[in-house]
Amino acid sequence: MEDDSAGNTKETERMGAVEILEGIIEHMGFDAYVAEVKRSEDGQELHLEVKGPDSGRLIGQKGQTLEALQLLLSRMIEKGPGENRRVFVDVEGYRQRRDSYLASMAERMAEEAVTLGCKVRLDPMDARERRVIHMTLSSRKGIATVSEGEGMDRHVCIVPENLSHSES
Repeated sequence: MEDDSAGNTKETERMGAVEILEGIIEHMGFDAYVAEVKRSEDGQELHLEVKGPDSGRLIGQKGQTLEALQLLLSRMIEKGPGENRRVFVDVEGYRQRRDSYLASMAERMAEEAVTLGCKVRLDPMDARERRVIHMTLSSRKGIATVSEGEGMDRHVCIVPENLSHSES
């Protein structure tokens, strides 16, 4: 019977997150809805996929509105100290498309850094996007990636191995 209770609690949490997210979207004046909800196997992550005519506006420039929406929802459904649940919001598969674009760009810029023999500085990115760059290039031989800058100017630099630290 305990498993059933735990299952009901998870279902209640899931439905609460959907209701809250749809309420936020409605208050923002957007025409969109939560189309799909997935929970990770360990139950610690909740993934919500949003669809609708206003999807582009919900994503915002470079995903900024989407990031804000996810942060707001995360704060609103936070449990308590020690309970580590994460919420991920995506709109029309934007995150996957953006991650693919970033990985492709990282590979091109790494090739450029090696070919030209100089450090390549990428545009400023949020922490999640910088992580995609670092992970994409982590196993690539001949280059290193470092994050530089502060706040909104934090960016990734791709540095060829043969470039000494004094030259970077």
